Amino acid sequence: MRLRTVLSEAWRNLVSGTTRAILFAILLGGVTGGLATADALTIVGIQNAAERYLASGAAVRTLTTDSEVDGETCERLAELGDISRTGALREAPPTELPALPRSPLTTYEASPTFADLLEITPETTGVWLSRALATSLGVDVGDEIATVSGTASVSAIYEYPEDGRDARLSIAMIIPVATEGTFDECWARVWPENPQYDNLLRSATVPGAGESEPINISQLNKSEGSSFDGREIFLNRVTRWSFAVAIVGGLCVGWIAVARRRVEYASSLHAGQGRGAFTATVLVETVAWIMVAAILGAEITALALILATTSIERDLYVGLLGIVNAGSAAALLGAASATLFVQAKHLFKFFKQRT
Repeated sequence: MRLRTVLSEAWRNLVSGTTRAILFAILLGGVTGGLATADALTIVGIQNAAERYLASGAAVRTLTTDSEVDGETCERLAELGDISRTGALREAPPTELPALPRSPLTTYEASPTFADLLEITPETTGVWLSRALATSLGVDVGDEIATVSGTASVSAIYEYPEDGRDARLSIAMIIPVATEGTFDECWARVWPENPQYDNLLRSATVPGAGESEPINISQLNKSEGSSFDGREIFLNRVTRWSFAVAIVGGLCVGWIAVARRRVEYASSLHAGQGRGAFTATVLVETVAWIMVAAILGAEITALALILATTSIERDLYVGLLGIVNAGSAAALLGAASATLFVQAKHLFKFFKQRT
């Protein structure tokens, strides 16, 4: 049978509804798209959890000692490996306000890079206020605060929510100072987390540190858990089996699409149709509805990503399409495999099974 005849036969079957192309396209697209969506939502959930962990300050490690932190060494730790932000901090005398003589402001001094940890970018010199303190005083960036020792310009206001993190800076004034000298604390954001970096954090102390006072290293915020191993969570997610399930599902759909017409196919073979023409016709029909299913699965996945993240991350989307493509390829393989079990000699057997 020539190619034109094969295509004509397949087209008639598709148009007449004999192939049930729409049904199997929806079935396969729903299976692969659903599996890809499940994996997408799981991965997005992991990403959101990681973002919450970072936003809460849980990835920040704090080394605390008594005036034994070298400011310059602490800041240079940001040049090492997974330590992305560092800064030194020390307590300063409370700042007294003429208007509030009995309520001095809790005050700290910090190295310039401490601004990175607070996620602020001061454009002028001056003090940094927490949002709660700025609101209480009724000031904003650029305003000046009258103190008993003079005026202080507000150069930045930082967010410091009460979400379980160390609350000392929630209502405080921070004065940026030069890195020379010693500080009480060294903060470092380590991401991805690695407990071994605690030893590097200890290197920010001056020689002989810890002899009189112990060196304490702790987590800034423990409300999101003591650690977050994103790689381990990703590798052990339940939906990691979506790829394999899509292959099994595709094989089953493809097999069923052929098996349900086994009497028709066996009859054609019994009537003299060549096996090559029979197989070619089946595969053409199968490819037709598989293409529709693949498009449907891809669209379902894209819609899920848009609803979950308001955008489509290209690398993630391409990875998820692997699930859809695997299921589609498996469906074609399942259909091709099913044709091998359709023989002309089985016509009466298939007929009896149907009745």
